[in-house]
Amino acid sequence: MSGKTARHKIEYPVPSDKVVDVAAINQRAATTIDTLLTALSDRIQTGTLALNPLQPGEQTNTYQVVFSRPFTTRPVVVAQSENQRHNVAIWNVSATGFSWMVLNNTSGASAAASVMWAAIGA
Repeated sequence: MSGKTARHKIEYPVPSDKVVDVAAINQRAATTIDTLLTALSDRIQTGTLALNPLQPGEQTNTYQVVFSRPFTTRPVVVAQSENQRHNVAIWNVSATGFSWMVLNNTSGASAAASVMWAAIGA
């Protein structure tokens, strides 16, 4: 008799399983894993936003990101710039996208950089 993982009940073969049953057990496990990964991939979207150099105290315009696939509910969006001089602001988050801008809050000019973002749905 095959075993099952505690959390997701993914079936796996155990030493007492007959060799002829192992392929079928592995196929069922692969199908379950594929289903779980598909559900997970539908809940996460990521992207990168390019930035030109910013002078001290300079900020970008306000921009919009539209998700390639709308979420069923409003996701959590996190963003981070590659450049430590940048403060990234995210607002107006909805199931279809969000607004963003960047401010150079330092006394030095920033180099061109990218802002990476991730949206995670429920």
